Amino acid sequence: MRTIEPENPTRRNDSRLNRLYYLKQQQLQRSGGRSNSLLYRVLAAEADAISSALGKETTDNE
Repeated sequence: MRTIEPENPTRRNDSRLNRLYYLKQQQLQRSGGRSNSLLYRVLAAEADAISSALGKETTDNE
C-alpha cells in the first residue's frame, strides 16, 4: 500500500504532536486529577513537554 506524503512535513509533525497532546490530556482526565499521585505528575510533565514542543515548532515556523 502506498502512502501519500503531505506537502509540508513540519505540518505533519505538528498534527502528530497535537494528537499526542490531546491523548495525553485524556489520560490526565482519566487519572482522576489526583495531583499528588505519581501517575498524575508524570502525565502532567509529559503534557508540558509536548506543549513546549508545540510552542517551539510554532515559533520555528514563523
